[in-house]
Amino acid sequence: MQNLVIGSDHRGFDLKESVKLALKNEFNFIDVGCYSKESVDYPNIAASLVNKMVAENKKESDNLNINTFGIIICGSGIGVSIAVNKFPFIRGALVFNEGVAKSSRQHNNANVICLPADYLSIEEAVNFIRIFIAEKFEGGRHESRVQALSNIYKDC
Repeated sequence: MQNLVIGSDHRGFDLKESVKLALKNEFNFIDVGCYSKESVDYPNIAASLVNKMVAENKKESDNLNINTFGIIICGSGIGVSIAVNKFPFIRGALVFNEGVAKSSRQHNNANVICLPADYLSIEEAVNFIRIFIAEKFEGGRHESRVQALSNIYKDC
């Protein structure tokens, strides 16, 4: 089974736990928190998620491309999306419908799905995750754009 790194803040806790339960026969989850509805700061969870993704990737490959997928959840999905995208080689996509789930992988080679717990049902979240994981990066005309995203960090 494929490993997925998953995390949430307190507002995303219930959806995170429901996703893990619904998909337990399809994926191994590496849960980086939070572990209750007690208030936490989502940037810390985002950092834990990315650090675990990098660690998992190093088990699989020596390259700098992160091949491990992450799932991160907060109330709006916006805060965690901003937070994970602060890290090199992470491409987090705020997903709120099937089309965005598909194109974020096909065109942007996203490796973290960011979900808005306040606006999704468990059924929608599970569906979007399945789509996100199943889709493949198309490469081609999108390759130079994704590479340009990685190059941004070299210029800073």
